Amino acid sequence: TLSLQKGKTACPLWERSPVRPPQCQILLPPSLAWRLFTKGIDRQEAAAQVSIAGNHAWGEHILTMLAVMA
Repeated sequence: TLSLQKGKTACPLWERSPVRPPQCQILLPPSLAWRLFTKGIDRQEAAAQVSIAGNHAWGEHILTMLAVMA
């Protein structure tokens, strides 16, 4: 489990539970994450396999993320 917490100047990624309860929780299988972040699957097809709890407007941003490998 990883947590992303918005701060004034950054959004640090934590490997432990955040101090405050999460505003949004996103669950997706690792195999889907790889395909989604490398644009190997379209947004609509991925959305059907992603579970978003809490603030859906925040969670839907996961569908537009892109990973760049060097």
